[in-house]
Amino acid sequence: MPLRDLCWRDRAIFGSSVCRRLRLSIAVAVWSIYSFFAVCPYTGTLGAQSSDWQLQASIDLSGSDDAVSHPYGLTVHPQVSSRLSYVAIAGDVAPFGEPAALYSGQTIAEYCVDTLEITRSFSVGYFPTEMVVTSDGLFLYAVTSTESTLFEVDLTSGGVSTIGLTDSTGSPIDFLASLILSPDESQVWVTSNGGSFDGSSENLLVVDRVTASVVERVTIAGGLGRLAGRDDGRVVVPVGFPGDDFTAPPQIRIYDTVGGFNLVNTLVLAVDTSDFPAPSDIVMLADGSRAYVSVFGGSAEIFVVDVSNATLLSPLTLEGPDFVQSTVDLTEDESSLIVGDFFGGRLRVLDPQTGDLQAEVQGLELPVSAITSSGRLFVAEQGLEQVLVISLPGAFLRGDVNSDGMVNVADGVAILSYLFTGGVLPCLDAADTDDGGVVDLADAISIFSYLFQGGPPPGVPFPVPGTDLADTDALDCGP
Repeated sequence: MPLRDLCWRDRAIFGSSVCRRLRLSIAVAVWSIYSFFAVCPYTGTLGAQSSDWQLQASIDLSGSDDAVSHPYGLTVHPQVSSRLSYVAIAGDVAPFGEPAALYSGQTIAEYCVDTLEITRSFSVGYFPTEMVVTSDGLFLYAVTSTESTLFEVDLTSGGVSTIGLTDSTGSPIDFLASLILSPDESQVWVTSNGGSFDGSSENLLVVDRVTASVVERVTIAGGLGRLAGRDDGRVVVPVGFPGDDFTAPPQIRIYDTVGGFNLVNTLVLAVDTSDFPAPSDIVMLADGSRAYVSVFGGSAEIFVVDVSNATLLSPLTLEGPDFVQSTVDLTEDESSLIVGDFFGGRLRVLDPQTGDLQAEVQGLELPVSAITSSGRLFVAEQGLEQVLVISLPGAFLRGDVNSDGMVNVADGVAILSYLFTGGVLPCLDAADTDDGGVVDLADAISIFSYLFQGGPPPGVPFPVPGTDLADTDALDCGP
């Protein structure tokens, strides 16, 4: 066993003669620093430097697939303790008549939200788009745009099985676009974006997970993309080119699904139809009261749906007429709405109640999907082989005691100042280096050991800002 594992396992320091010598050397180092500090007080800034909405890192996807590793959909593992997320590596659309294998990806990659490293990958059909993970974390379901198949990934064994998706005549349903789980998770609801171009308008399929078969088909003429449902079974289904009419404005259909899909209301979105707009994404508040819908072209607005009353509320207006919206998502506390500008390569952060601009992130390449997890925003850039990682408000870097974006000697000194000379810390959670729930001398020792003795790194979140994994202590950041 390596020395540092022997000395630091379970955060129990110094259990052997070797470790006692290591303890002595660290203690001497700490005393030397403290003695110097007592004579020459630390004068560096202790003021918090906000990292809100700042690019922090990226997850490199290059080489993750035999074809080009451009990402598409993202989803988070529902078990927070797993610290995992998933990205669908779609690659590029194959030119007409060319084999998909030369252009499209066929991989779903699993990555750790803390280390930002790819941990596993699963092979599915070409051009995977969307995924959903069951609440117990045991299964992942995915669709691709090139196959009439629902893919089931056993996240325990890594095995992949398939369920064929057909219309009521037995013909395959093509152009699969998205999927969600029913409230009791006994079913997977799958959409098709192909209208009736595959010969059928049965564009919403209900798949029974136990029997692995289609048990209901809902006829909706037009292209369906992402949809959203709430716990009582009410589901919001945005529809592009309704009636297979490319000149028709997009619709939002609201269904109650108790006893089958029953249409409650159809809402028409007032947009300019000259550039063939279609809904691109949807996100719903946790209580299911409201949903936000983005439209790809034809509108500089985010449409707001009162889900309970099946009506449209006043839309949120965006600056500029050429805003082509892709992804839309909410922060975990629902205080901010994130909207992607696909061709403009930026994200706009809005107040979900007023539409006021809160922040903007620029310099992206075709942002197509975004999810929030653990104080971070993950953004799939379809124009690059990477997923961007952006820090959200409230995120901090453990061990970065003085909030300067780095972990170095000054952070250990800042802890000593706080403990012995009345220094002020901008973020106590960041100073709790070992995540023990208190800020004490062991935290300063941990930093010096990490820097000089090969000791373990600070606890989560590290090395990218995020939020506390457990958040069971009284430590916090800010006033």
